[in-house]
Amino acid sequence: MKLLIVDDERRILEYLLNVMEWEKYGFNEVKGLSSSKEALLLINNGYEPDVLITDIKMPEVTGLDLVQAMNRNTKVIIISGYSDFEFAQKAIRFGVKDYLLKPIFQDELKTTISKVINEISIEKMVEDINLIDFYLHILNGKEANVFEFNYIFNKIIESNFIASFVLFDMKSICNFTWNNRVFGFVKSEIDELPKSKNANRKIIIEKLYDTKINDMPSETKLKSLIQNKNWNLLIEELKKAENNMSQDMVINKLEILLYLNETLPKMFTHCDVGSVLNLVNDDNLLKFLYLNLDHNIETISNNEEAILFVQDYIQRNLSSPLSLEMIADKVYLHPVYLSKIYKEGTGENLSSYILNKRLEKMKELLEKTDLKIKTITEMIGYKKPQNVNELFKKKYKVTPSQYRKNMKNRNFSSF
Repeated sequence: MKLLIVDDERRILEYLLNVMEWEKYGFNEVKGLSSSKEALLLINNGYEPDVLITDIKMPEVTGLDLVQAMNRNTKVIIISGYSDFEFAQKAIRFGVKDYLLKPIFQDELKTTISKVINEISIEKMVEDINLIDFYLHILNGKEANVFEFNYIFNKIIESNFIASFVLFDMKSICNFTWNNRVFGFVKSEIDELPKSKNANRKIIIEKLYDTKINDMPSETKLKSLIQNKNWNLLIEELKKAENNMSQDMVINKLEILLYLNETLPKMFTHCDVGSVLNLVNDDNLLKFLYLNLDHNIETISNNEEAILFVQDYIQRNLSSPLSLEMIADKVYLHPVYLSKIYKEGTGENLSSYILNKRLEKMKELLEKTDLKIKTITEMIGYKKPQNVNELFKKKYKVTPSQYRKNMKNRNFSSF
């Protein structure tokens, strides 16, 4: 949802923007404006927030002016002082949902926001959500870690929607195509629907994958392979289970998809929800991994090629953070394993290679540019020049400034 906050007092505006974790209430876009004139221009140009919080008295354009210009679907909360009480009552007649008296306390604001967003239709809430993210989180039971999805899933259940295949005349939301049929949450007139998230999660999995879900499995070998990014062994396990549609395998494959979506989201850029969830069936996930990992898993098992890739990546990204864990991610290997094969293949530690390449780059920049040493330091990925000075002196026997001075003297004497 979208939230617009307008108050000409900068201090109050900053307070309202930061007093709450707005994303936890489903707001993925929060705008704050101290100019009511600018806010009116924004609204007149078609901007439609789901909720507007505005001061009632502002110069040039008042809160009432904003309310009258706003789309009727926008829920409005006005802020006023005691002296503006009659003004606030007038705003209520324009459809304002609530008003807050200054000073504004966090608990009061939370209560008011919760009441207002409950009046926003579930259809509006799900209008722009990423359905791949949403379904992967709720099917993995991870929605508690993402408040937006947790809130929306609860709201769907409370609004009497249930997961089902959709017929032509059914009112439904969060739809996607599944084997030439439409699947989504269908509005039901039945009062006794399951109200827990876990029960609804089971319904979706059972209907999509035609498998019975009992208790959710505990941590398995496959899950540990995912967490440790041990792609080679993971592939081997998937090969063994090509046509295994047991509840453990279905849920583990869903967990792999969630992990891929969170860490390598570009893999699903051109996919829809149905095609992503269909990767759980048969050997689809196995084929997908072979086709879409940046480096074919069989190639990565060749240590020499992995080392060459790592060295190339480091030389192209010297100014960026270069931790062992982050580099290991790039080649889909566990950090400990990457460190081991790098030392065995090159005779030096990966950290030593990174340091040497950075110092070589620094030496080159000292020779060929007039950039400040602090700037050069940042260009090779360090924030504090004093740390680099010590490392540079240890390798080249002089400080960076002395090295530059020596090079200039040498060039001058050559003339």
